[in-house]
This record gives sequence, structure tokens and C-alpha cells, in this order.
Amino acid sequence: MNAIHIIITGGAIDKSPSFDGKELVFTNSVIEDALSLCRITYPIVYHNLMLKDSLTMTTGDRLSISGRCTSIDSNKIIITHGTDTMTQTAEFLSLVRDKTIILVGSIVPLRVDLAEGMFNLGVAMTAVQYLPHGVYIAMNGKIFNYTDVEKNKINGLFEGNSYIM
Repeated sequence: MNAIHIIITGGAIDKSPSFDGKELVFTNSVIEDALSLCRITYPIVYHNLMLKDSLTMTTGDRLSISGRCTSIDSNKIIITHGTDTMTQTAEFLSLVRDKTIILVGSIVPLRVDLAEGMFNLGVAMTAVQYLPHGVYIAMNGKIFNYTDVEKNKINGLFEGNSYIM
């Protein structure tokens, strides 16, 4: 069976409240532990690539993500990512061929409230198994083509004129 590969890059989905609770910081990824709660039987391979806020991602970081996608034997890839520049990374990844790539994140960290992040991960897990090759974004219970979605920073939702699922 063609395993699903999850590339961890950071974003709010993987942040934790700081010791004093005044800010969100990176400690270690919680993605693998969170998904282990779901009793998923599909094989998953995790790649802890980086833990970065997407606002600080560079072209070099995106090249690293793209290189990892290209080097993976599987054609099913999920990338955890910060929501602020998710569409920029998705556009960068559009050059990767013969793979189904889903970028996913959340506004609320998993360590604060599991609901949004787990739901988005579940949508991505299903979508990566059925969508044709291409680059997509899984947010707010929908799968968007990366070319037709943007983050509405006022209401914290992703919006597009059309969505695939």
C-alpha cells in the first residue's frame, strides 16, 4: 500500500503556549501523537522537516519542502503548514509532478484545542487518498485548489469562489 507521508513544517497547528502563557512557541511536533488518537489504519510516514512560523519561511525553506516532496516515493503527501503563507508554498509546490499534495493547518494550536486541527487533518487524510495529482489546501472542512483560496484574516477562515470537496 502506498503510504501517506506527512511533512511537518510548523505553523500554529504545532505551537504551544509559552511557560507564562503570553505567546505561542514551538517546542516539538504534536502531529504524530495527535493522529495516533484517531486509530488510523492507513500507513503513515512522518517527516519532521522544520518547525517554523510561515511568516518567517524563506525561499530556501520552500525549496527544502519541495525537495522532500520530490524525493518521497509515495504520491500521497500532506504538509502541515502555517496558514499565513500556505498559498505561497502551495504555488511553489505546483512544480512537483505526479503527486497529490495537501497543505493543512489550523488557526488554533492542537495543544490549545484539538477540534479544528484534528478536523482539518482528518479532511486532508481522506482527500489525499482520493484526489487526482495536484496541490490542494485543506481548511475549514473544505478542500480548495490552491489557486482559488485565500485566508480571511479578519474571521480566520479560508475562502474561495469554488472548492473541490
